[in-house]
Amino acid sequence: MQNNNITHVDNLSNLQKLSKLYLGGNSITVVGRLEELKELHLEGQRLPSGENLLFDPRTLFSLAESLGVLNINRNNIDDVRDLAVLKENTFLC
Repeated sequence: MQNNNITHVDNLSNLQKLSKLYLGGNSITVVGRLEELKELHLEGQRLPSGENLLFDPRTLFSLAESLGVLNINRNNIDDVRDLAVLKENTFLC
């Protein structure tokens, strides 16, 4: 689902075997409810000027145990403190 014009991602719980989600190059500003992913790739979102990529805190808590890779490169993120809930084995790009 990379390089489309996706603006919102939320509640993919029906996709029970989904473990990797590639959403780079879209227009997502807020990452909503996601669970049980091992990899989440959100690099290079086409954000409006002055916008930052944000995570719903509930999303981070639901991914804290399972997420191993989080790619948030090139997204105007200026504060990563909210990501502290992710386990130490999460690789941030």
